[in-house]
Amino acid sequence: MTMYRHPASDSTDCIRGKTGFTRNVHVWEIGWKKPQRGTHTIVGVATSSAPLHARGYKALVGNSSESWGWDVVKNKLYHKSIHTGSYPKINGSPSIFIVPDKFFVILDMDKGTLSFMANGIYFGVAFDGLRGKTLYPIVNTVWGHCEVTMKYIGSSKSDIFIELKM
Repeated sequence: MTMYRHPASDSTDCIRGKTGFTRNVHVWEIGWKKPQRGTHTIVGVATSSAPLHARGYKALVGNSSESWGWDVVKNKLYHKSIHTGSYPKINGSPSIFIVPDKFFVILDMDKGTLSFMANGIYFGVAFDGLRGKTLYPIVNTVWGHCEVTMKYIGSSKSDIFIELKM
């Protein structure tokens, strides 16, 4: 699924996947070119109750108890409007990481975790405590004319190794 955002001044829009997940491991690829990201470029998961539009430029993903998100420009994690940490932590330390145009989201509903991966590097768990919810892929956009693609890769049980073909 590819979303094209028409230019709309002083507003924020989210795109949410059509399928919610409650169990197993799910992986999807995000395609989002760096020049089209803007100031609030957040990728994550949300319940069906999370808002999808707001006036002003803001982080809707991670702004409430209904969503969890990674700002891929600022390298920060957000949930309940709280900056919950720097991400990714490569070799145990926070690092400035320029996220490539394509990267992966890994949602393990059996363990209740959300993780990310890019350039063959697994970044570790960004969020935990997600079990018992129905969660959908979501991205936060403010940049007019941006195109964001979410491509579902597949699912598996938690105890089976997932191989990502990049």
